[in-house]
Amino acid sequence: MQAKERRRLWVLVALLVVLAAVVWYQLGNAIPAGSTAAGPPGGSRAPGPRVPGQAGSASEAGPVVVDLAWLDRPRPEPITGKRDPFAFGGSPETQEPPAGGVGPAVEMQPELPEGPPEPPPPPPIPYRFIGVLDAPGAGRVAVLSDGRFVYHGREGDIIDGRYRLVSVTSSSVQVEYLDGRGRQTLRLSGS
Repeated sequence: MQAKERRRLWVLVALLVVLAAVVWYQLGNAIPAGSTAAGPPGGSRAPGPRVPGQAGSASEAGPVVVDLAWLDRPRPEPITGKRDPFAFGGSPETQEPPAGGVGPAVEMQPELPEGPPEPPPPPPIPYRFIGVLDAPGAGRVAVLSDGRFVYHGREGDIIDGRYRLVSVTSSSVQVEYLDGRGRQTLRLSGS
């Protein structure tokens, strides 16, 4: 039992030493060396904002003079209706007309198509064309993969219950949705 107690004692001492080092490090970084909480060393003041025409420190210059009459002077009227904060360039009054004497171009509204909007195109077909098997009695069989499973079929076969193989050649396959839309040509991808 004494060996176990000694081991616990040494672990406790090591933890106390580490804790003391962390506290010493944290307190050493909190207050810079040679400074106090009252202000910078030597009793000097940190540089503050400067008033134009004022020389020296704040204790030598005297009180700051504020011109209160400046606050009572009339303000300019805001310009209404002519300003566009999102337009580039100056205001319309400051822009020069073009050299040809022609005014600004009038934007034409594009003609809107009549009728309901077209439906969005179908999503792309998620298969890669891996290769072709030429069997003597079966013809050309295309081999496709979606990354998880491998599918195979001949022209006209339905793949995965959603797609139809339209044509199979040695370098590409045409696949479409069962309803005939979204036909895509998949080229031989190799690996």
